Amino acid sequence: KTGPPPCALTCSGVSKYNETNHSTYKDSNMEDWRLIDYSACGFTSKPVVTATLRGPLVLANCKSLRVFTVTAQQFSVIFTMEDNITNPSSRSRCEVHWIATGYNC
Repeated sequence: KTGPPPCALTCSGVSKYNETNHSTYKDSNMEDWRLIDYSACGFTSKPVVTATLRGPLVLANCKSLRVFTVTAQQFSVIFTMEDNITNPSSRSRCEVHWIATGYNC
């Protein structure tokens, strides 16, 4: 769903590795996922979301991720894991940097 150009909106943020109020880690077999709430951005339809991981050091061992579900209020990312390690993003201090582009009218 698109709106006229004045309604275009870009919203961005960083979900810290140790956040508990806006994101949640849950274990599911060989994957770890996080739910990120951006309802304060005010999107009226599902935006396009781009996300990446960044750690504090070059060798932070941040796993790859993929955007899994997207709604107008939140999105989830899934971290891939080679072995079944609980909460690898917390251990490596990896943070999710995200950008969402959509419409607010």
